[in-house]
Amino acid sequence: MKTPSALADLASRGLVRPAAGEPEPVYAFRHALIQEAAYASLTRQERRRLHREIGLVLEGRPRAAGADASLLARHFGEAGEVEKAVPYAIEAASHAVDVLAFDEALSLLEKVEGLTRDAERSDLRRSVLERRGDVYARMRLGTRAITVYREALDLGARPADPTADLHLNVKILRAAAAVRWAVDRAAYRAAFEATRASRRSLEQALPRLGAAPLVDRVHTFAALSLDAWRNIEPPDWPAAARYAERAAALAEESGDPVLNSIALEALGDAELGRGDLPAYRVSALRRLALLEHPAFVDRLRRADALRGAGAALMYLGRYEEALDLLRQAEASAEAIQAVDQQFNALSLACQCAFRLDRWDDVLALEARWTELERHAPSERTGPLCFPMALAAVVHELRGEVEMATRLRRRSYAIMLGMGAVESWRSNAHY
Repeated sequence: MKTPSALADLASRGLVRPAAGEPEPVYAFRHALIQEAAYASLTRQERRRLHREIGLVLEGRPRAAGADASLLARHFGEAGEVEKAVPYAIEAASHAVDVLAFDEALSLLEKVEGLTRDAERSDLRRSVLERRGDVYARMRLGTRAITVYREALDLGARPADPTADLHLNVKILRAAAAVRWAVDRAAYRAAFEATRASRRSLEQALPRLGAAPLVDRVHTFAALSLDAWRNIEPPDWPAAARYAERAAALAEESGDPVLNSIALEALGDAELGRGDLPAYRVSALRRLALLEHPAFVDRLRRADALRGAGAALMYLGRYEEALDLLRQAEASAEAIQAVDQQFNALSLACQCAFRLDRWDDVLALEARWTELERHAPSERTGPLCFPMALAAVVHELRGEVEMATRLRRRSYAIMLGMGAVESWRSNAHY
């Protein structure tokens, strides 16, 4: 029986119904139970064949990026064609992240990872694990990201991609830096141990780094610069500056605005840590200027560049200008659910308002970061102790002693959770 007449026969029996007519007729089962019964009547081999045929039909049609990728991943996965399913699952997950559907992205990747495990395809599983780690890192769940990245590394390197370990080790250093003061000592300990192995691996790779693509070299030097002051005690500021300068020089060669922004962020951090505020301001404002480039499409980096420029102006006492940039940074971060960037912008704005003696503004900002705290763990927001302490001072000055005491104690407890008093850092730029 030909397909059109078969569909007409099924429709006449009330089993299917027309669902759409353009550009081709589409039918749907009249009830989900009918679909389940029909599917259950097929043998495993028949199901695989049908899933493969459906996948090939969908694959042959023109589509926009991300469109139908999850369907293609599902059909090829059910057909047992893991090699085809994995790239489509990764594409679908990337699209889900772009529209801020993080749970959907994780679900897609977890399903296809199971297929790679069953098929004993460690090379494909490694790719999927790396993407899962990327989603956790984007959600600012750094400890989970590190666990998944380490799992991917333990599967062994892919001979066809000599930079594979490089990528994962760079991501581990960045994820550990992100949680450095956002989780307590016990939670950070595992992350800290992971950084040792990744740092050693990257340092050993430096003599061969010249053969890697330029983009990988920039990311490696920028990550090592961040690691030198964020994950190491005491901070190695000369190393941070040395790595950042190499990243900046390479990024200049690329002409890529986002890559330049990454390198300038590393350079600015090193300059701030060494107390060179004028140089820090120049680097931050150069990052800000890059946002005008039409090729600058990274929304997360955009929010961070706005925040970084606001921070630079704040440290120089230009509070009004800083507040304007920080408002933009907060709005940009909120639009992409970058909770850490949003909170950091609010924290810096609190400092500006405090320096301007705008107590009501400090308390209004307190209400906003308190609301954020209700919906996100500290691992996602970053350390709460500093704006909490500023709010405590304002409440004390207003005679609200009970509230001030409560906030002060919470702030102190958070700091103790991060480490013993003797390990606390004073800001190097003061």
